[in-house]
Formats: sequence, structure tokens, C-alpha cells
Amino acid sequence: KREIPWEKVPFVPRPSLVPDPITAFGKRQPKDEQPKRPERRSILHPEERAKIKPKAHLEPVQPYMSARDKSREKIFSHLLRRDLAPNADSMDVLLPRLHKVAECPDLPYKRKMLAYSDMPPVW
Repeated sequence: KREIPWEKVPFVPRPSLVPDPITAFGKRQPKDEQPKRPERRSILHPEERAKIKPKAHLEPVQPYMSARDKSREKIFSHLLRRDLAPNADSMDVLLPRLHKVAECPDLPYKRKMLAYSDMPPVW
């Protein structure tokens, strides 16, 4: 069995012997002098859950609108805001006119692409 040369082993103090550092916030207080924090409990605890107050007024349930109808509604309100549509027109009249298909209503909806020669000049 080999002997341990204890004179060569460096002295490492126990953590309790190492003093706490002094920071910009001051020296750390000993555990027994620190103010007691209240114990945090989970929100799922029945007593904590009972403290949560319900909303005073619940919104009425809105009728279902498909995503397509919602987007049509948004586009229509945007066009009304930009004064691109008179108030009397509906979306079904407005979209073909904007996409320049109103001349031939029999054709499926296709946008007319402006040729380079058809574009208005930029001054």
C-alpha cells in the first residue's frame, strides 16, 4: 500500500470556511438573519385557484365564420377605407372589377396582366 505524501497535498478549505464575497449590493446576510420569503405555491393548488376571479363579463359566442369569409371581410373593409369601392357594391361585384374581368363575366376569374406597352408612362 502506498503512503500519501500529505505535505504535498494543497490546503483547500471547506466551503463553510470560505467567506462570502462582498458585491456591489453589499455583504450577504447569514441564513438566520435573512427575511423569510413566503412560500410560493403552485397556481394549481385549490386555495390559489380559488383566488383567481372570473371575468366579470363574458363575450357572447360569435357565429362561426370560415377563414375565407373572414379574409373577404378584411379585404372589403380595406377597399372601403381606401375609397376604391362605393358603399353599395358587394365583394362579388368589386373583385371582378378590380381584377379586370367584369367585361366578360362568362370567363373564369383570370387577372389580366398588363403588357409592357400597355403600362402608363412614369414621369
